[in-house]
Amino acid sequence: MITAATSQPSQPPSVVPMLESFECGKSSLVADDVARSVGYWTPVNDGELPWQVYITDANSEAPICGGTLISPRHVLTSGQCSKGVTASNRKVVVGKIKAQSGNPQLNVTFIYKHPHFSTNYGHSFYEWDFSILLLSECVEFTSSVQP
Repeated sequence: MITAATSQPSQPPSVVPMLESFECGKSSLVADDVARSVGYWTPVNDGELPWQVYITDANSEAPICGGTLISPRHVLTSGQCSKGVTASNRKVVVGKIKAQSGNPQLNVTFIYKHPHFSTNYGHSFYEWDFSILLLSECVEFTSSVQP
């Protein structure tokens, strides 16, 4: 079960209707290139990994985290990226790989954090390390922006 961050309202905004049809994980790269791009930091161009987003602090254009677009209004990211912040402290950029001045930033209206996310288990890694960001508006899917 995933719960909302305690620093935000207890109920998330209204549910987003499901799209009738779209395919996830489609890239203009061939499968081997996608694996190399993600696993080995091979440079890619805007739109080649259309599900990839970057997340910024609300007062900056510099990326601080990455994420995956999983619906028109939802981004999956690490729990670490949402640790100690509210939705108003985060913005999301879609369709762009490189941070550049003027890239459109989307507001985040809600952060769903896993209730068991913790750094206190005595391990060198985070457990339950994910959160879901709810965007303020639906993203328009294009060839370079899609889940």
